[in-house]
Amino acid sequence: MDLASIRSEFTGIRVHLQWSLLSGCAVKTEIVTAREHLGRLWSPWYVSPFGKQTSFYTLWARPISIPEVHDLLPHKRSVIADLMQSIARSGSIEIDVPAYDIGKARRLVLDRNHTLSALHRSAVPFTVRLHVIEGPIDQAILPDLRHWRRR
Repeated sequence: MDLASIRSEFTGIRVHLQWSLLSGCAVKTEIVTAREHLGRLWSPWYVSPFGKQTSFYTLWARPISIPEVHDLLPHKRSVIADLMQSIARSGSIEIDVPAYDIGKARRLVLDRNHTLSALHRSAVPFTVRLHVIEGPIDQAILPDLRHWRRR
């Protein structure tokens, strides 16, 4: 999958990604089948030092990993529970997920965060095809990247 395919396939991407600044960036596909590997995936959601959800613009915002979403963002639990039921009925699941390489084998998930959170909590076998954009850690490309410059 290339950048154009990611952009056309994943119309649910709501982060402020500046596609025009990604010209020349590669995309690689990684296969994830182990639940513990979901721990290196990060959502585009943040909490304040007081544990409340906040914007990526907040100076002291802390990124939330996929395994933390259910516990730290209670207002997302019903959506995650519904997805877990749907996943359980399927018996197994294969999905494609767009992400951005944020270094140290970590990925910022650009879409399907709720589904990944549900997968992490389920017992169902899964295959995630993670389509990873390999671009610079530059907040001009994606404001969320300000939180990953020094991590």
